[in-house]
Amino acid sequence: MKELRKRGFIFCGFEHFCFSGAIAARFKKFRETGTKDGMAFIERRKVGERQRAQGLEENQDAESLAGAGAGAGAVPVRFGCQAPKFPRKLLFMKKRNATQCQRFASVLAANALMMGVFTCGFGGNSPVLAQQAAQTMGAVPADKPYASEINEFWEADKKQMPPVGAVLFMGSSSIRIWDTLARDFAEIPVINRGFGGSFIEESTRYADRIAIPYQPKIIVLAAGTNDLAYGNKNSQQVFQEFKDFVAKIHARLPETRIVYVSINPTVARWKQESEILEANHLIEKWIFENNSPTQKLNFVNSHAQILTPDGQPQPQLLKEDGLHFNAQGYKVWTSILKPRIMALAAIDGVQRLDAPQPRLRQEH
Repeated sequence: MKELRKRGFIFCGFEHFCFSGAIAARFKKFRETGTKDGMAFIERRKVGERQRAQGLEENQDAESLAGAGAGAGAVPVRFGCQAPKFPRKLLFMKKRNATQCQRFASVLAANALMMGVFTCGFGGNSPVLAQQAAQTMGAVPADKPYASEINEFWEADKKQMPPVGAVLFMGSSSIRIWDTLARDFAEIPVINRGFGGSFIEESTRYADRIAIPYQPKIIVLAAGTNDLAYGNKNSQQVFQEFKDFVAKIHARLPETRIVYVSINPTVARWKQESEILEANHLIEKWIFENNSPTQKLNFVNSHAQILTPDGQPQPQLLKEDGLHFNAQGYKVWTSILKPRIMALAAIDGVQRLDAPQPRLRQEH
């Protein structure tokens, strides 16, 4: 502020507040006019510099430069955020050399961009707002599918919301009854939102409640077996439901990685093996073709590694129902999944829980 006063800028009222008003004014200009007018503003600067070099414009009214970025009132901007309202007359500038004024306008523009990023962080994709929205939805009506399971998650979230930026495991009973999940992935924060008997479409339907609010870095989805077993669906329909799930998540969380875990072979559902293989193949192929830095997708094929050498399911890994993993089965599944998930977590910047904490310097 002292440096600006030396240059001839006079601030009235609260200096920091006025300075923020100038930033907001420039911010609104860029948001109102869009890219084309923004580029025109830059071009006018270049023309002015050339004219001054030729001696055609030694001085220019500084107020016109400052006023160019100010608009009356607040305007809606992208990402669901809004520029704050500041009266234009809070900031006044003396007539000064145009070069100094334009330099100051450039500083305002740069700060406005920073302010836009900061402000929008509390907008559409804000974890706080997403979590508040999930809570205001209220409980799922009792007549809806899996209402009791989803309402359990809702009640738990009211007591303590899971950490933002974790690895979220979603799917059916294989995820739900994974009691050792947090211990098996003790190095990173994980969230378990599996609910037994569910189809992929249920994970999509309830994503606004059990996925979006947590803003996870990675979503691990293990579902599809129920769709084939008693959902009257074929492999093509399972494939389409997975694509619908991806579309819903990436529409709200474009930076979140989605990892699909293959449908596993079981004794109880060995009759669906051909459809299981086809569904796995379709999803794996699509992920391979569509994975990119802007659409983060991965496939983990645990199916092949759970079969015996002669291509049969392993009863010793399953409970008596021949369907769900027992303790040994989860150990094998963890040994397959963990190296991949941990590698992706490192790439995506998931905060490690076992990272050494910075030591406080002792005062002597």
